[in-house]
Amino acid sequence: MAVELARWWLATTAMTLAAWPLCHALLGRLDDRGWSLARVFGPWLVGLAHWLAWAYGPWPSGWALAWGALALVAVGGWAWVGWAGVNRAFGWLARRWRLALGLETLYLAGFLAWAWLRSLNPAANHTEQPMDMMLLQALWGGGGYPAQDAWLAGRAIGYYYFGHWQMSHAAHLAGLWPWTAYNLGQAGCFAACLCGAFGLARAGALAARSGPGRALVAGVLAALATCLSANIKGALMALGAWPAGDGGWWWFQATRVIEDALAGGRRAWLIDEFPFFSFYLGDNHAHVLALPLALLTLALTLNALSAPRGRVVTDGLAAAWRACAATLSPLAGGWFLALAAPGSLLAANTWDCAGLWPLLVLAVAAASPGGLARRARQAALAGGGLIVVAALVHLPYLVTAQSQGLGLAANAMAFSGAGPLLAALGPPLAAGLAALAVAWAWLRPRAAHLIVGLTLAVGAPLAVLLGGAVDAGHWPGAPWGLLLIGPLLAVAAALAWRWLSAAQELDLPPGLGLCLLMALLGLALALAPEIVVVRDAFASRMNTAFKFHYQAWLLLALAGAIAVATAQNRLAVIAAGVWAALALLGLAYPAKLVGHDLALAPPPQARTLDAAHWLSVADPDALAVIGWLRENSAPGDVVAQAPGRVYQALDNAVSTFGGRAAPLGWVGHQHQWRGGDPLIARREALLHALYAAADQAAFGRTMDALGARFVLVGPRERQVYGLGAGDGAPGRWGKLVFQAGRARLHAWPVTAEEGP
Repeated sequence: MAVELARWWLATTAMTLAAWPLCHALLGRLDDRGWSLARVFGPWLVGLAHWLAWAYGPWPSGWALAWGALALVAVGGWAWVGWAGVNRAFGWLARRWRLALGLETLYLAGFLAWAWLRSLNPAANHTEQPMDMMLLQALWGGGGYPAQDAWLAGRAIGYYYFGHWQMSHAAHLAGLWPWTAYNLGQAGCFAACLCGAFGLARAGALAARSGPGRALVAGVLAALATCLSANIKGALMALGAWPAGDGGWWWFQATRVIEDALAGGRRAWLIDEFPFFSFYLGDNHAHVLALPLALLTLALTLNALSAPRGRVVTDGLAAAWRACAATLSPLAGGWFLALAAPGSLLAANTWDCAGLWPLLVLAVAAASPGGLARRARQAALAGGGLIVVAALVHLPYLVTAQSQGLGLAANAMAFSGAGPLLAALGPPLAAGLAALAVAWAWLRPRAAHLIVGLTLAVGAPLAVLLGGAVDAGHWPGAPWGLLLIGPLLAVAAALAWRWLSAAQELDLPPGLGLCLLMALLGLALALAPEIVVVRDAFASRMNTAFKFHYQAWLLLALAGAIAVATAQNRLAVIAAGVWAALALLGLAYPAKLVGHDLALAPPPQARTLDAAHWLSVADPDALAVIGWLRENSAPGDVVAQAPGRVYQALDNAVSTFGGRAAPLGWVGHQHQWRGGDPLIARREALLHALYAAADQAAFGRTMDALGARFVLVGPRERQVYGLGAGDGAPGRWGKLVFQAGRARLHAWPVTAEEGP
């Protein structure tokens, strides 16, 4: 295990140092010059280069292309900044070695701690872990662009997968199999978030004119609140003050706080995850893997807010764009990287664009001199540039992506109750209040600004809800979300309007500007599921609340940390204190879970980071088939097998962990990703015909229709299709090429030399 840890750390360190001169120049306005996010920036840039070379070039993905991308970034980046820029970057490390070493120590501690925790329970065998393993395995497998969906052979992956690509890229650099990379990648993601949250809050506090001591406190609180703390329900469950049940999965209920009563007697729990829960659950899902990119986007936002104020631009669009580019980064041409990095959220977790893209655009507007009209122009340029750069850079993703959403609708389903809403979002809302109290002392909005805020944050949502109620013919109940969050959002909107509309520049420090913008967008995201619903296959608010509340947790936790470092007036101090107390209270949840894991920890010799090791006990026959296919088949070969059931890790294990695509894997997830694609039903019918084939001719025709090279006959196939011991005998299903226990693998077509 130590060798695997060292190889992963060395590979990510190589990417970090290769891109460090660019990172230093790009984020040069921050106190740490971006070093706390360098382990995000470097792997992102090298991984992006690898991905684009794979998508547009003739080369298969693999270790050679991964190392070629690393060399390209090192040489190209160092040429971009020049030898003087390289000297400045590494000279900064030498001068600020205590800070650099401290941040690296924090990263390494987080990485080793989480890798150790994963080694206690490394299996990718529950919830959606098999789905994430399938994506990682499919991307790692070395085939050409586009990467094939291993649960729907012949179709490209339609889900957002850039975070999984980054893990597969790092695995190639480190020379590791995806089964190990699954857990090491998660440990690296956790460590990057821990270090990034600390560094960002510390830099924000310093940019808000706080002293070093207060900035350090802000960094520590941000790291704890972002990566380790739980919501109020989770904390009370851990302390025994909320019924938790006696089962081993008691902790799972911390994210099921708000239950909707829907039409027709249906009930649906909303998903209110927080980052620690996501990491502990072990699903390497898109919303988790995108967290480091979200923190990098926020660092770029603070960097833009810290731009020196220039003259008011009045002489044309070209000059306005030059001013916008200079705001985004002091590095010549750095605007492209400053837009491309947030643009990668499009392919990593598209939902994050809803909160983080507007935040960056508003920062460019706020950092621009002049009144509201000129700032609106700069915002339009930044927003347009972001969309164009994101689309151009990530075109290989866009041409294969399939949207899960069917549009926005007014929420006429249900409203959250006051108690459950506070149990789920109490800490973020307290952080938002603290951030607003700090900003109020600086901006002091007038009545006109408050009227604008109330109109935008309460009036407009109320109009949307009334329209939805008229269309649906009923009102869902008491709108507690609007009553609790609406006034906070109204104040945030009033403060932002006061700041952005001022004809004369207000002396709001960049760190407080970031704090206010994160509070504004975080509160808007917290309120959004009460007002609108993204229509999808779930027919509830579940996914809308999940994705928007998750972003709100991150933004408001970071805003709260900066508020703690800058609170001066009584309300700000009280609100910041309440949030800090709730964040610390939330540490009871991870403490209980880790203590439980320690009590049940396997002996050191039994620990591993292999996410597929559990198959050696649960289904050794499938593991043997995977091993045979790895040595005797091509990455593009298709293995016919029974369709899988959602959340059943043993179903389609050969494709999930082996990378050889199935005609149809987890059916429920294919419906989620691709809606009513008729191919899903056709594949189900063809598989039924395949396993019912009466002779080799019928079998061959069906195999050809499926594009399959192999057919698997195992316990799942026997169960689904009622097969007996003699089914698949020679002369009926082609050549038996491998058998392990109850699993048989047949090959098609059968050549004359092979015989039956």
